[in-house]
Amino acid sequence: MWKTFSRNATSVETMPAPDSLFQLLAQRADLMRAVRDATTTTKPELADTLPVSRSTVDRAVRELEAHTLLERAGQVSLTLKGRLALRSYESFAADIDGLDAADAALATVPADARMDTVLFRDATVVNATSVAPQRATEAYRSLLADATRIEGYASAVLDSVVSTLRERIRAGELQVSLVLHPDVLDALVATHGDSVTDALRTDALTLREATTTLPYSLFTLDTTSTTYACGLFYDDTGHTSLVHTDDAQAVAWADRVTADLRADATTLPR
Repeated sequence: MWKTFSRNATSVETMPAPDSLFQLLAQRADLMRAVRDATTTTKPELADTLPVSRSTVDRAVRELEAHTLLERAGQVSLTLKGRLALRSYESFAADIDGLDAADAALATVPADARMDTVLFRDATVVNATSVAPQRATEAYRSLLADATRIEGYASAVLDSVVSTLRERIRAGELQVSLVLHPDVLDALVATHGDSVTDALRTDALTLREATTTLPYSLFTLDTTSTTYACGLFYDDTGHTSLVHTDDAQAVAWADRVTADLRADATTLPR
């Protein structure tokens, strides 16, 4: 997020007055957080808490009060507008930070791909590198090791994880329901036909052939403690990025998207 109270070269104390509510939030979010999170707050306490001068706190409080984001009645507190504005600003900042962190993943999909910023909000992003080309795949395998249920869409199947899925399905530790891109389904059956047949017979695996597709893999993954929304991204060299988050809105979005794909898909017979 933006660092709003800083004693670096361009400090808040020398910032020009904000021209818009958004600029004001960007400049004064740290003070607003300090007010929100404190049990009791006065201007002297804010000056002691934040790395700025008392005159800067005075000016910030006046600006926020003028926009009805703060109120003073002995102590400083956020108004309802202030609480909602700060929450909206923090959500926006988290989305922007998430998109920036996921730059390598987003570079692999076209501009018109079905996507939502919630997938990247407070997400863990693991990127393959030239030094560690298997880094994203190994992180994905670690997630699979703790999974109890996987449901979603696969635009590719990594040969290196098929054995992991097969063994966990056979052991009764994992339920898998996937919609597969038609080419991916053909390749999976051609390469791992016996494993697919065995897993389908357990009733722990359901495969569907997609009619509608995505240019990346998207699924929800349950562990014993939480549920993740996960995206797998690929370029011409292979598995480029893994993105996963337990944000409730991201999980709900992934469920909606994959439910749409599942509704149009054809289920493979067991």
